[in-house]
Order: sequence, then C-alpha cells, then structure tokens
Amino acid sequence: VLDEKFVLPIDVAEDDMSPGGVLSFDGLAGWFDVDFAGSPQNPADSVVQLTTAPDSQGATHWGQQGFFLHPVMAVNSGDEIRGKMHMERNKENHRLMDVLFDFSHVRSQDGQEYVGPPRHAPYCIE
Repeated sequence: VLDEKFVLPIDVAEDDMSPGGVLSFDGLAGWFDVDFAGSPQNPADSVVQLTTAPDSQGATHWGQQGFFLHPVMAVNSGDEIRGKMHMERNKENHRLMDVLFDFSHVRSQDGQEYVGPPRHAPYCIE
C-alpha cells in the first residue's frame, strides 16, 4: 500500500500559454524506480537500479502510465493541483494495482486562496 500527498505547481512559460492564459490539465503521468540490493541473507555486491522514467533514448522496455482526467480542468500558470494518491494491489488479481487520486484545483488571486471542488479519480492498472 502506498499513500502519498502531492502538490503539482502549474508553471508554464508565457510563450507556451494559449490566448487568455488558460491551459487544459488533462492527466498525470507515473513511473517507478526499483533498487535491487539483494536480501539480508544474500546482499548484492552493488545496488542495481531499474527505472521506468521517461528517457529521450527510449532506454526502458516498460512504458509510463498515463492517468487521464475526464472532464479536463482549465488551469492557469501559478495554480496548483493538491491531493493524495493511494495505490494498493488489486484484491482479485495480484498483477493489477488499484490507484486512486483525490485532489483539488487551487488558485491564488489577490491574496486569497480558492479551492475548487474535490475530484475523485480511480484507476486499475496492470
């Protein structure tokens, strides 16, 4: 079981903004790193790391995981997405993971913080 809180700042260069400064936030991407260090009974001589992170050379045979949102959210540079991610093994199929994102869109304006309605996004991934 993995429970992680997150804050994702929306930080986009002005040249990349659409007219009016509004962006579509339509998903999250995920990947993992694993360190193989052996066991206490049989430790490895050196730790080997396996990563599925994006790589410009395509050095991983595993892909990253996309978590697409529907409906998409309109955000501005300077906004934040705040929430938590919960992940655990699927109870019926141990090869699957159940992932749940609970989050809100947060906008700061004129010294005030405005928190949008909570979003609940469940996924089942392999």
